[in-house]
Amino acid sequence: MHDYNSSHFSLSLSYSYLISTSLLIPIRVLFECCWTHAVWFGSHIKLNVGHGPPISAKVWTSQVVDALKGKELNLFLSRVVTIAWYIWKSRNEFVFSSNPVNPEKMMRRAEEALQEFTEIRVPGLVRMDNPPTEDIPSRWRAPDQGCFKLNCDVAIKKNGKDAVCAMVQRDWKGQILNGSANHVKVTSSLQGELLAIRFACGMVKSLGYRRTCIESDNQQAIKLSVSESVPPWTVASIVMDIRELRKECEIAVTWVSKDANGLAHAVASKALRGLLPCNWVACPPPSVFSVLASEFSYLM
Repeated sequence: MHDYNSSHFSLSLSYSYLISTSLLIPIRVLFECCWTHAVWFGSHIKLNVGHGPPISAKVWTSQVVDALKGKELNLFLSRVVTIAWYIWKSRNEFVFSSNPVNPEKMMRRAEEALQEFTEIRVPGLVRMDNPPTEDIPSRWRAPDQGCFKLNCDVAIKKNGKDAVCAMVQRDWKGQILNGSANHVKVTSSLQGELLAIRFACGMVKSLGYRRTCIESDNQQAIKLSVSESVPPWTVASIVMDIRELRKECEIAVTWVSKDANGLAHAVASKALRGLLPCNWVACPPPSVFSVLASEFSYLM
C-alpha cells in the first residue's frame, strides 16, 4: 500500500473535472484534479522537481527539462507520458463505463506498462529516431545458415485503392523457397505496408517457423509493428494482429533500405500489372530473376 499524503489525496474527487465538457482541457484533466495532483506530487512517484509541487504544470515541465539532461530526461519523460496515458484511461473508464477511479490501481498499471516497455528488446531492430545509415545494408543480406528470411512490400495503383502485397521467403543461399502476391484494397500506403507485414507473419505461422526475420522498407510500418504505442484507428486491427503474431512466433520485424528490399518490390509491381505468372516461385519472370541474380552474385 502506497503512503499518500492525505492532504493531497482526497478521494472526494472533483468529478466535475472528469465529466464537464466545458472543463475537459487536457492540462486540467491530467494535472489539476485532486486525485491526479496527488498521483503526480503526493505519492511514491515523486515526479516533482525542486521543493514541492509547482504553481502550474507548465512551470513544472520547464523545471524538469532544466533539471534533467540526456538519457535521464528521456527516461523521465517516458514515465510521465505513460502515467498521463493511464490517468486519461482511468478518466474515460469512469465517464463511459462508470468504473470508480482508483489511483493506486491506475499507478500499478502504469508502472507495469513502463517496466514492460523498458525491458522489451527486439532482436535486429534498427532504431528509427536516428538510424545509423552506415549499418543499414544497401543490398539484401542472407540470414544465418539454416535460417530463413521474408521480405515484403506493397505496390499500389494510381487510384490509391487497388494494391498487391508481396512476400518472398529465401534461405541463407539466397534461393526463393516460398512467396505470395495478394491483391487487396487499401485506403493508404501505410495500410498496404502493414498488410504486407501481416501476410508475412501469417505465412511464418502457417509454416510453423520460429525466430524468423521479416524485413520491410517502410519505417512507419516497422515502428507500429514493434512498439506498444496506440496505433491510428485506421490500421489498429492490422497492427494488433502483427504484434500478436510476432510474440506467438518470435518474429523479428526489421527495417531495411529499398535497395535491400528489391525482390519483394519487383514481385509486387509485376503482380499489380497482372504480369506475374502463377509459378513465379519456381520460374521467376525475367524482371524478377534479374533482381534475384544480382543479389545472388552479390552473395557469392
